Amino acid sequence: MSVARELGLESVDPVVIVAKRWAQWSALQPDLGAVKVPTDLQRWLGRGRGQASDQTHQEINRVLRALAVLGSRDGDDDPDAAVVLCWVMLPAACAVASRNEWRSPRLIDQIVAAQLWIIVRDYPWQTRHGSVAANIARDLNRAVIDDLHSQDRDRAGHVVPVDPNDFTLLPLGHPDDPADPRPADELIELLDEAIESQVIDWGERALLLTIAEASAAAPAGRQSGSGVAGLLTADVEAVVAQRYQSSPRSIRRRAGACVDALARFKGGRR
Repeated sequence: MSVARELGLESVDPVVIVAKRWAQWSALQPDLGAVKVPTDLQRWLGRGRGQASDQTHQEINRVLRALAVLGSRDGDDDPDAAVVLCWVMLPAACAVASRNEWRSPRLIDQIVAAQLWIIVRDYPWQTRHGSVAANIARDLNRAVIDDLHSQDRDRAGHVVPVDPNDFTLLPLGHPDDPADPRPADELIELLDEAIESQVIDWGERALLLTIAEASAAAPAGRQSGSGVAGLLTADVEAVVAQRYQSSPRSIRRRAGACVDALARFKGGRR
């Protein structure tokens, strides 16, 4: 199975939808007129990679927002537009599925596809600002994790107590400190900004979140390592290497390069 198949994209061609509907949609959402060849939408959106200008990023975001308005139930309520926006978001959705596959191998694609469809159809375009792609990716990650947690509780037959040492994604700061931002939110925001700036790609984002999650789940007293922002203990390396079917050394090298790039990026924003 795959996320695309679960979304029905193997039986419905988004390019055909775009070719048939783009002119009509552009009349409703003039920002779509920026895409001169609608059937090349994916290539046009790819202009945001690399050293793209702020103007290019803003133009791309306006097009994605127009699709979000068209596809939202609170907007033009057009399922075809929602299908196209889901198609555009497939790389992010596949990254979420890949990172969480170990928790529910048989159902993960179905879960991700269902949550992506809900998020796109319910996108709060009237009140949500910022990057549409980053907002959807962030919401999808949270929704899938919540869904998987709910399944874990259902399988256990009771509500599983929350581990006070489980900071979900990254043990930065402390959840009891009201002055500290939620660690998961802080990490995901940084990674999403790094994605937009082409500092890391979706695969590297998934790797770092997998490492953070494995570190948070490590036994108390064994959560701090010497490498990759203190997250990579030998136990965490082994867990992540097994999930990626790679060697601990390779995981350490890849993660170290990503963290170094993020450190330079974060330092440059100050």
